[in-house]
Amino acid sequence: MKARNVLSFALALAGCQRAAPATLVPVSAASSGGAAPGASAPSPPLVARLREIEQQLGGGPVRLLGVVAHGYITHAAAVTTPVDVPANACLSLVALGSTGVRDLDAHLFDPSGDVLVEDVETDPHPTVQLCASTPRRVYHMLEAYEGNGAYLVAAFATDRGGLNQIARVMGGHPATAPGAGGERSEIERRINELRDGIARRGFQPSGEPTRADYAAAGAVRVPLVVTPDRCYTVAAVADASVRDANLAVYDAQGELIARDERPAQDAVLQLCPAVSGPLSVEVRAVTGPGTVVLQAFSADAATLGGASALWLGERLAWGARAESLDATAPQVARDLTTMGYTPTGDANGRGAQQPLAPGETREVAVRAEAGRCTAVAAIAGRGVAGVRVEVFDARGDLTARGARHGAATVAVVCPTAAEELRAVVSAASGSGPVMVRTFQNAAPPAWVAGVDRVAVSEAMADAWARADGGWRAEGTPEKIRIGAGSRRVRDVDRASGECVRWTASAGRGLPWVSIALRGANGDRVAWSSGEGTAVVTRCGGAAERLQLEVRTDPAAGPEVDAVLSRAVRAESRAAADAPR
Repeated sequence: MKARNVLSFALALAGCQRAAPATLVPVSAASSGGAAPGASAPSPPLVARLREIEQQLGGGPVRLLGVVAHGYITHAAAVTTPVDVPANACLSLVALGSTGVRDLDAHLFDPSGDVLVEDVETDPHPTVQLCASTPRRVYHMLEAYEGNGAYLVAAFATDRGGLNQIARVMGGHPATAPGAGGERSEIERRINELRDGIARRGFQPSGEPTRADYAAAGAVRVPLVVTPDRCYTVAAVADASVRDANLAVYDAQGELIARDERPAQDAVLQLCPAVSGPLSVEVRAVTGPGTVVLQAFSADAATLGGASALWLGERLAWGARAESLDATAPQVARDLTTMGYTPTGDANGRGAQQPLAPGETREVAVRAEAGRCTAVAAIAGRGVAGVRVEVFDARGDLTARGARHGAATVAVVCPTAAEELRAVVSAASGSGPVMVRTFQNAAPPAWVAGVDRVAVSEAMADAWARADGGWRAEGTPEKIRIGAGSRRVRDVDRASGECVRWTASAGRGLPWVSIALRGANGDRVAWSSGEGTAVVTRCGGAAERLQLEVRTDPAAGPEVDAVLSRAVRAESRAAADAPR
């Protein structure tokens, strides 16, 4: 990074606090020597260069206003010019140097001396932009980092997107700052710092910043239009009263494709989309009241280098976890402990860590003790969206399949005799570290006797999947026989203000299973189908009697054993957990 001449720009700023704002010299007057009497004219080669730039820009959202400052500058010297930015306008200031000036830097300061924005790229044409919603005076400081020669500073009226047009003509990475008012807020200050940092990596603002004001904790969603030829950085910057802000990006179908849920005041994520289309960005204030400002930045994917150049990691089309294993593993252990499981393994509780590349599968040896249930937990680290776990016995037969909840996927085996098993682990998507840990409880429940062990695993893993959702098991899971055209139908009751979750888990063949709920008139009110396990939930304020139907899907599939279980919770909890 370049060293700044702090003394020179401090003195320059101090010397111009009472100076009048710059007077724009029309290019026609500058090129014909028509400057004010007694004033020198800008360098003709630089004026000619400015005319070429104007022609290349071709009008549109960019309009040349005139010359703000000009003269001769020497190595390590600085020239400061007051500039008035009108309300509801963006002003871009382009500096040009003659052939003897090899590197110019430009800075904009507010009246208090704080940096608003700067362009310190190694080139002789620094460009800065400021957008203001109210009139404000700023100070443009041009600094000669290397060389001596003539300079010229020109002002262009633009919209925010016009800076990209200037960048294509000038080259380099111009810098811009959103101006919310006469004085900068702390949010704007931190957005500027973020923007200045990623501008050096090729990112420029994409669209206007969006301000979200929260009376309390909550979330808002805003659209984000993307194209596959660009990569995006999305940042949520919060004020001091919002101690934790989160970001999530959803596709047109509502699928989560990227998120940053780290416990931090600001949230930042990156993605390189494979297709064009509108996305939805959810900005959540975990604490409130307060304000969060959302700003998207984009860069040319080819110039940037694509997803491999993203320093936060590629997270497209899957909800990669932002937390490290140090954060997720203890919580998983606590959840399983509350369910009666005790960690096994070394004293510090660290399981076997496996680095998983995309599409890679790893095997971990697992010992399951006789007369106990062993939970095999595969915990996803940063960069992994989810983990698949399947457990096989010595003959290669499937004995358990995991259910996913939060950062972990858990499979459960309850053997009558001690077994040496293989847990096959793979990343559902993404890549990164995965930790495999085992936990044991005292004894398997009585209902597992005589039930296919994969059906037992599916049912007990489902209990894990609903661990922290406020659910409580109701009654004892029961064994039912379905398939070969048969189905199991019964009347069930749901109490007022209650949510009921029915789960049907089948055996090792993992057949497709469906559950349907029908109302008093026989119409289907809820339905679910899944491979090996189906889950259906019904909530409501008024009590009701329903008809529950469980079958294979299709109904004529092979006859299999299944385990049917029921869990309940208050409807108010379901409303609290619903997506916003």
